Amino acid sequence: MRRAWPKLPLILACYTILAFIFLWPLPLHFLTHVPGDGGDDPALTWNLWWVKHSLLDLHTSPFHCQHMFYPIGVNLAFYTLTVLNGLLSIPLQFTFGLIPATNLILISSFALSAFGAYLLAKGLRASRSEMGPFLAGLIYGFSSCKLFYAALGQFNIASSQWMPFFALALFRMGKRGGFRWALVGALFLLFQAWAEMTFASFLLIFLAFYLIWALAFRLREPGPLLFQTALMLLLFLAGISPLLAAMVPDLLAEGDFFLKGTGFAEVFSADPIGLFLPARLHPILGRIVDRFPFPHDKGQHFYPGFAVLALSLIGLLRKREARFWLTGAFVFLLLSFGPTLHLNGKDTGIPLPFALIQEIPFFKGNRYPGRYNVMVTLCLAVAASLGAEAFLEKARVKWPKAIVAFWAALIAFEHLSIPLPLSDMRIPEAYKAIASDPEPGTVLEIPLAWRNSFRITGTMHPIIMFEQYYQTFHQRPILGGNTSRNPEFKFQYFTEAPIINTIIALENGHTLWPEVIEEDKKLAPYFLQFFGIRYIILHPRQVPPSLLSYLAEVFGLEIPPELPDGPLVFKVEIPPFADHLSLAMGGRIAHLSRGEGWAPVPTGEYIWVQRRKARLFLPLKAGAYRVKIRVFSPEAGQTMTLEVGNRSLASCALKPGWQECEAFIPPEAIKEGLNEFALRFSGLFPSPEGILVGSAGMDVGDFVHIYLKGRDTAPGGRGYNLAVISPAGEIMEVASFDTFASEEESENLARYLASIPEGHIVAVGVKDEASLKLSGKAVEAIQSIGAKVDLRGCFRCSHAFLGVKGEGAIGEAYHPFRPVWVYVGEAVSEPTVAAAISHIEVYRIPSR
Repeated sequence: MRRAWPKLPLILACYTILAFIFLWPLPLHFLTHVPGDGGDDPALTWNLWWVKHSLLDLHTSPFHCQHMFYPIGVNLAFYTLTVLNGLLSIPLQFTFGLIPATNLILISSFALSAFGAYLLAKGLRASRSEMGPFLAGLIYGFSSCKLFYAALGQFNIASSQWMPFFALALFRMGKRGGFRWALVGALFLLFQAWAEMTFASFLLIFLAFYLIWALAFRLREPGPLLFQTALMLLLFLAGISPLLAAMVPDLLAEGDFFLKGTGFAEVFSADPIGLFLPARLHPILGRIVDRFPFPHDKGQHFYPGFAVLALSLIGLLRKREARFWLTGAFVFLLLSFGPTLHLNGKDTGIPLPFALIQEIPFFKGNRYPGRYNVMVTLCLAVAASLGAEAFLEKARVKWPKAIVAFWAALIAFEHLSIPLPLSDMRIPEAYKAIASDPEPGTVLEIPLAWRNSFRITGTMHPIIMFEQYYQTFHQRPILGGNTSRNPEFKFQYFTEAPIINTIIALENGHTLWPEVIEEDKKLAPYFLQFFGIRYIILHPRQVPPSLLSYLAEVFGLEIPPELPDGPLVFKVEIPPFADHLSLAMGGRIAHLSRGEGWAPVPTGEYIWVQRRKARLFLPLKAGAYRVKIRVFSPEAGQTMTLEVGNRSLASCALKPGWQECEAFIPPEAIKEGLNEFALRFSGLFPSPEGILVGSAGMDVGDFVHIYLKGRDTAPGGRGYNLAVISPAGEIMEVASFDTFASEEESENLARYLASIPEGHIVAVGVKDEASLKLSGKAVEAIQSIGAKVDLRGCFRCSHAFLGVKGEGAIGEAYHPFRPVWVYVGEAVSEPTVAAAISHIEVYRIPSR
């Protein structure tokens, strides 16, 4: 055994060379390009820079990011941040630069994946030679699905290198016992979690499968095995606690936003037909799969290869140890097929185990069932290595290395995925002036968009991802951004913001009314001042002419008649700050100042604070200030404290009713530009009576809410959503009708409205799109309860309505490119409130 150790560096070097070959033509463009199609690779490259920048330059947690989604920021604990990759890349970034560091980390993930699978197969002591384990490394490290993830630029999903090391530690713990292997297992589980959390959840399922197998077949005494497993999990929880600590506050405040609906799991599921069709990136056989209708464009296609299947079958027939691995492969293959079985793209309706996973907290965060193919590949790699050993033993060939070389060549050919697509990551020359400018300020880059795992608000073009990557060069905050999971507010803050909402509308092809442009021209100076916009960057080839004209008129940009292929950069003069800022909280411009903690819309001239803490943003000149807040407390015993940073400036003991609270802000607490304050309250009270209905078409939020006393009762389906409320204020029924997809649903909607008893309140809201199959009969039924709007012909429009059956409308709103809200009583969206605010005035105190 000792004589085998010197071979390990050679094995690792061999896999590293293979990584360069399989990732061809990356070696030819190693300094300037990364693998990918421009969809995810710019953001995953940004990750490495952000981990370094946040820790070494900003001295803050990498999870706390205000460089995107400025100024409200975004919690990157819910994003595929690849923290471990970022940490490992720091010395590489200093030595070689960001792009070579990205490529070196990616190549190491392939080489270490193969090396780990080799050690796993070797460490199980099932193989007496290097042949089988070497094939295991080749199969796991360079599978077509792993290469496909690299081709998509999903370097996080390609980071599966720690999984075989964990499996080896688990088997050593199970067979030998001892706390050392529990510690090693926890360490590699942590490595995998900090590289890609999704795969850590897969390993926990693998751990459960192993325990069931070990206990069922009495491989070891249950007590010590379970105790060491518990120790491993405790160590893992301790190691992952910084991530959990960053997640928990948002989950407590916003609820569970890990999964929205099914998360498109049915689209991202593997199809059994794909098991026998080479991946689409294969240089010779890749076109075959394009003739089949099942989805195979996002890594959901799993092709193990006939050579791997043949060797695994030999292992099953000849090696008892292969049973565990092939059973594991079958379990994870079932999970990869998604919530219901699809055959050649058609849903059979047969339920599968993934539907259960979608109900488990944390585990349901993976919305791509097809990603379980990484575990299938690992299990097949070990089974195939056992099959290769059995083949050599049975055949007793004279030249075993030649036979293994034949199998290796066959496996490599079946999984070949060259040439891999590459993205050019060279920074355009236009950004150099921004990076060298010492003046602070943010960047407004257009097209403007916000992206998460479920939707994009704004332009759907790869340029929005490169805008995030270009930040690694200019290092200024940007308004747009990309994440994986986020509360609804993170998008809606921007979607409902003045001027930004107009930009989104023009990006989506809407036509503006003249009064919209005139209003935005008046707001433009304050908009630039509020966000501190120093530069506006246009990518003219991705911006519609109507938006170019709008930007020229509203911001006075001099756009040349001949548009270049590259970006246009405009330096903006930020208007001077006034000594007096007056915010009417019921006004539209006050939306910019409201962060988390407020109701979604004002109730007339005031707006409710719904949490103990409400974030407040104010653009101010440096100096000392006097602030005056008009506040309403629903009950006695409330205290309001004004804070900046972690510093309390002043507290007011509030009486029931309206009153004014004043505070002094010292000059050291204020910086020139946008300042973040917090209004903190000592207690919460039950929400007052009220019904609030919100609607947003696909382009501006894709939501529907029907709040009754702060509790959302909307079914949440596409199309028209209804809630029937009794005269006593109780929910009687809720229903949704997909009038986008089905004329029958329109008929059902008409019948449902006709059946509602008179005197009942009807709350109606549209989500996503409701016009395409909306019938005249359904429109008549809606109008029979008092609505005026006919949504036919208004694609993806927002529509909200409140009325009383038999009496008429209470309120109605619709808009082609903005979310809309209607309410009766108080406009609240949470079951508790702290206070209501109607006006905030800030006066600068002249320096003496």
